[in-house]
Amino acid sequence: MKFPGPRRWRVLKFGCSRRWRVLKFGCSRRWRVLKFGCSRRWRVLKCIACVVVGLGCALSAQASERTGLAFVDADVGAEYSQAVGLELSFTDKNGLALDGTTACGGTCRVSVELRPSDGSGSVVQVTAPDVVVDAAGRARVRLTLVNGTHGGAEFLSDDAGFDYTLSARFRGAGAPLPDNDDVDCQEGAAGTVDGRLCPATATGALKVFPEVPALAFSQDVDMALADTVTLAATLSDSTGDADAAGEDIEGPGEKVLAGFPIRFFYDVDDDGRPSGDELLGEAITNDFGVAAFEFTADPAFAQAGVYDAGLHAEFPGDERYGTARTAVKLTLRARGPDATKTIIEVDPGTLPADGVSEALVRVRLVDADNNLLGPDAPEHEVAIVTSLGLLQESVERDVLDGTYSQVIRVQRKGGTAKIEVTLDGDDAGSAELVIEGREGCTCTSSTSSPTPLGLGLLALPILLRRRRA
Repeated sequence: MKFPGPRRWRVLKFGCSRRWRVLKFGCSRRWRVLKFGCSRRWRVLKCIACVVVGLGCALSAQASERTGLAFVDADVGAEYSQAVGLELSFTDKNGLALDGTTACGGTCRVSVELRPSDGSGSVVQVTAPDVVVDAAGRARVRLTLVNGTHGGAEFLSDDAGFDYTLSARFRGAGAPLPDNDDVDCQEGAAGTVDGRLCPATATGALKVFPEVPALAFSQDVDMALADTVTLAATLSDSTGDADAAGEDIEGPGEKVLAGFPIRFFYDVDDDGRPSGDELLGEAITNDFGVAAFEFTADPAFAQAGVYDAGLHAEFPGDERYGTARTAVKLTLRARGPDATKTIIEVDPGTLPADGVSEALVRVRLVDADNNLLGPDAPEHEVAIVTSLGLLQESVERDVLDGTYSQVIRVQRKGGTAKIEVTLDGDDAGSAELVIEGREGCTCTSSTSSPTPLGLGLLALPILLRRRRA
């Protein structure tokens, strides 16, 4: 590089002879190489800069640039088997975004790890390899809890959220690589930035909650007392595991859960809340997520009827999955009727022998366990006969309560009617209807002898006809 003027002016122009260069820069050749890494050309340029800026070339220190790193969302949460997206901002000391594609002499990288906040367990490396910072100064990390684990480390969960601490780190850039103890990276370090970037760290919090599973019976249960049926309940994760390489928080679809205990209950008091003394037993879900349990409707504790939520199933939950419950409609039919327990009712039990009054004969079927057979029980053949009075139409079954009935109309004859019932051809008992009137009397004509006055009145029309003739 040439400048006009004699050598003297060149010396004045640069303000430095060799001696001045040594004094001005405070460096021998060794110091120039080590401290400034400069050739003769760099010394010339350095000298020019001193003159132009007017700062002189006094002895000064160099400083690496401090950087900033922070989680965009410092507190995040995820359920077991879900995914959570973590985002970090990478900035300079003034809070301005650094271009992660060029600021480090290439791409800038950030590592993320976590461990339980209570200090238990080991540190889990979330990023492997380290994540790249983009041109907007953002680094994005996807943490998936597939099967409750990440990187082979198993996660814990809690209904209130199990706490984990997230730690992110930018290791710095440049040669030699600075660290946090480097004087050039300390607060207040002065001088011109030397092109190196200081390391930075950030912390965040992650809460892991139990995944909420689904539990369902295969179908409603309809059975007779003393019978045995197989109850089947399926346990599943309705959304499945999040894809480690995808973008969705949830998985692609249902995933059945095998190897988990399911408890079964019979709601004896029909209050909709199963309790410990109503526990039937427990079964483990198979490879299809189904727990099967044999249930016998023992008449010792079960009663015939229809219960909207008679049977319950429960998954008690564990460190990964939350509690799941379900209930199913239970129809308990009484066993076949016992003819000897048949109930026969006559209403009213007493009628006048007037030829028009009626009484209703109602028959209730009962099984051997003293359970009334309701409308859901199979229909049976019921026949009614009476020794006095006339039966109207035929026996009818009430679709609301399952009883059988027939109407009986009295005649003009008093007495006690014996009403007998047969059930499927077998004698099922009898009942009585009292008809008030003189026994053996049809009450259609008088049974007393006519008086002389009566005979005379009967003969009067005959005499009158004779006289007219």
